[in-house]
Parts: sequence; C-alpha cells; structure tokens
Amino acid sequence: MWTLICISIAAAILAIATLIFGYFWFPKFIWQVFSSKNLKTYVNEKYGYEIKYPADWLVREYPDAETGAGFRQKNTAPEIQSECININISKARPAGDYKFENYVKEAAVDEIQNFEKLNSIEKINSEAGVGYETTWIYKDYKGVEKVSLPITYFNYPNSKDGNFTVQVSLEYKDCQKTYDQMLPTFNLLK
Repeated sequence: MWTLICISIAAAILAIATLIFGYFWFPKFIWQVFSSKNLKTYVNEKYGYEIKYPADWLVREYPDAETGAGFRQKNTAPEIQSECININISKARPAGDYKFENYVKEAAVDEIQNFEKLNSIEKINSEAGVGYETTWIYKDYKGVEKVSLPITYFNYPNSKDGNFTVQVSLEYKDCQKTYDQMLPTFNLLK
C-alpha cells in the first residue's frame, strides 16, 4: 500500500514539474535547441554584438556606419521598407552617473520625433543580460495619439567613447513572434 502511495506522489510531482517546465521554458527551448539548425547569426564585428535570426530570412547590414542591420522575410520586396526588424547601436546620453533603466524610460522621447511618453516597459532576459522592451505614445502625421511597436534597449557597457545602447525595433506587427524569439539570443561579444 505504501509503495503505491509513494509511486502516486512521485508521479504527481513529476507531472507538475513537467507542466511547469513546459509552460515557462519549452517555447524558448524549442526555438533555440530544436530549431538551432534553422537559425543564422548576425554578428556586428565593429561593435561586438550578435543576434540570431531565422535562416530563411534575409539580413542587410548598414553599409556605411556598420552599426546594425535590418531583417526581412525572403518572400518580401527587396527594399529597406520591407525590413520588419532592425538592430542598431547608437550613442546614448553623455557618460556619467545614470542608471540604464532610467535612461530607457526617456530614450525614445529624446531620440524619436513625435514620441511623447513611455507607454510600457518590460524586462527582457537575453544572453547578454537584461534589456528593456518599451512601447511609446506618439502622434501620427494627423496628430492622433497611437502606441508604438516595441523597441528593446540593451546596454552596451565599457565603451571608451561614452555610453551606447543597442536597440532592436519591430517595424511591422506581423513579425512580432520572430521579434520575441530573437530578443533572448542577443549577446555581447566584447
């Protein structure tokens, strides 16, 4: 009788552990492990960062500045406007005592025309550490308030030239799933 009770308890614990693992880790695990052969890695040699993207997507590195790249599906037009995900490094505020999270809460208002205030902020874990996914309130060309697609900021530490951030931005809502899958793969190489 005790043996049957112990086996039942062990089976229940195993079932609960499997459900918890599946709920919290399985989607990321599936995309990164089982699909790893279906991924390519964009590496920015100049600034030392990388991000994985689907192997059946195209990437275009920004040729002059070499600060980042745009990603698009192969079945889209070959124009820059077809790039639905962009990654770019840019100079942040002057070096000094600032907390990265506080900078992120104001970044787009300072950097992007017509962006007026932070709408949402969420911590994102990546291979490089914590980033912050943000959305912003902005006004379109008719003056109508809207909510932006996400921009995720990662701190680029230890630059002798000042403070930099790497931004990953979503340009088209229909690429949201891929955007969400790419973010955890962002990594710093230096």
